[in-house]
Amino acid sequence: MIHLKGSQNSWGLVAKTFHWVIAVFILLQVFFGINLHFMNVSSEKGELIHFHKIFGTIILFLIFCRLAWKFYNPRPSRNNLKTIHRISSKFVHIILYLLIIVIPIQGMMITWTGGSDVIFLGLFTLPRLVEEDLIMYDNFVNAHFFMTMILCSVFSIHLLGSLVHVIIYKDKYNVWRSMNIFQND
Repeated sequence: MIHLKGSQNSWGLVAKTFHWVIAVFILLQVFFGINLHFMNVSSEKGELIHFHKIFGTIILFLIFCRLAWKFYNPRPSRNNLKTIHRISSKFVHIILYLLIIVIPIQGMMITWTGGSDVIFLGLFTLPRLVEEDLIMYDNFVNAHFFMTMILCSVFSIHLLGSLVHVIIYKDKYNVWRSMNIFQND
């Protein structure tokens, strides 16, 4: 049986869906963003920037929804994990959450300092928090790219950790099954 809320053995369908949808959006964003970073000015780049901005605000919205659900939702027990695993996992997750929040905010700063409006979720314009400033724009673009590279590194550690649990530990700690969307609870 599939449960919406978490349990001792599973995060539940809602948390799993948030996790995997956000992961797909982030992978798309990283792919688009790296391409944008190296593209020359063109109409194609402008269109890609438009979708990159919308996806960024969707990620920010989803991550806040995910965090709200996480605090409301029971989580699987990790008492059987070694202390070092629990601490390192918590650290990696905190860094991931921080980056996934900071990077879209940096994107908003890029948009505002570049002289454009931020259209949240593609639906409504957010009030400007900063004025156009092309010097700050370049700084935010560089910081945005740098933070994205850090995100890719931390994501790689997260992915490697899950593969270790699947391949080496044969998921004896229930880490993979608890987040596998196709796994029954």
